[in-house]
Amino acid sequence: MSQLASINRERDQWSAALGVSVDAPAVEVCQAFEQFAHKLAPQDLAGWPMYCLAVSSLPDDYAKAARFRGGWHNARSYFSVSRHLPRDAGYGPCLFVNDLLSHELALQLVTGAQTALARRGEIETIDELLQYVQWRRPIEFLCRVLTHELGHAIEYLVDGEFECMKAVHDRLPIARANLTRNQDAYLAADAATETSRPEPPPPQVDAHGLRFTRIMAHLQYRLSMLGVDAVAHDVAGERFNQRHFAACEVALGNEPYKYIDQSFESILALPFPPEFAACQLKTRSAADADAALARA
Repeated sequence: MSQLASINRERDQWSAALGVSVDAPAVEVCQAFEQFAHKLAPQDLAGWPMYCLAVSSLPDDYAKAARFRGGWHNARSYFSVSRHLPRDAGYGPCLFVNDLLSHELALQLVTGAQTALARRGEIETIDELLQYVQWRRPIEFLCRVLTHELGHAIEYLVDGEFECMKAVHDRLPIARANLTRNQDAYLAADAATETSRPEPPPPQVDAHGLRFTRIMAHLQYRLSMLGVDAVAHDVAGERFNQRHFAACEVALGNEPYKYIDQSFESILALPFPPEFAACQLKTRSAADADAALARA
């Protein structure tokens, strides 16, 4: 299957799974994904409102903070974004997706295209190439990012962070006000940092460990059972100090099938299969330390 045919197939699958048109606006896709997420993790999300937010629907600071990001999740984001929610059902996970390609990322894309074309003897200016850029992200991009951020939200839920924050939110009004102010300050700082950053930040290795990769492997299998053959991306590999995601997935064996009806809380309580644990690559310093111990 060609790459274009594969993209169109995934696009149609997401459209059918969410019950929206292929070219639905990002806000509509996000609203549909809020409901769809509960099919992927029904036990863990039970009782929690889920918010999926297109960055273009939010104030400018969100777009500035997301210049180099496809999306993000933070357990405290509700305290900052609640005033902008079209439907506020109380504290819960907030998943953000950057639905418009930033000018910085567009420049990176067209600069690469310009170099590739030049090797073939075709000369195009940056301005000419920018005319072909699709600024609005398609449904498959939005849903892949939202699935990735859902993986982070599930890990936070399993770790009890949302329960802790909800207790603070419900019982201590003064603490709730402080959380809102602090989150506003974090967002403003992120916006200022990203605006002045000349290039993308390094990958967050600590936020994408094997627990997260395990969640994503289970989510990918559950997606396939719901008719979406999406390939998880940016969840493993050497940039996160792990083997390629496909190798991690194979190392889990039939675990996603075996525990498809289980909560992620119960799944993450299980020890890693030995083959899966071996997917964690050692850093150079750790490998050197092991070699020194072996020689001692």
